[in-house]
Amino acid sequence: MRDAGTASAARAGAAIRHSTTLLQLQSRNRSVGSRTILDRFPARPDTSRPAWREAEQTSSAFFPNDAAIVRLVGAMMLEQDDEWSLQRRYMQLEGLLSLSDNQPARLSAVIN
Repeated sequence: MRDAGTASAARAGAAIRHSTTLLQLQSRNRSVGSRTILDRFPARPDTSRPAWREAEQTSSAFFPNDAAIVRLVGAMMLEQDDEWSLQRRYMQLEGLLSLSDNQPARLSAVIN
């Protein structure tokens, strides 16, 4: 327990040092926090197109419009919700049947 607390404190300290260093960088050079830094890195050495622009064009080839992205993400979320609801049910159906003192009615019992 003590080792876990020491490790998490060390990680928190490293994160704080990293964030303050980033803030100092941003105060000295405002272009670090903007998108213009991405313009300095070409996608491939033989082209002059920025990497982010090529990524945007690639994603538009897979998804023709925003509605296609919404449909895909919505379908994935519905499937995940179905799986979650089946796994996390409060009471399983089999358990409810064992609690019932009534036997299930059969068609032959109703007719006679």
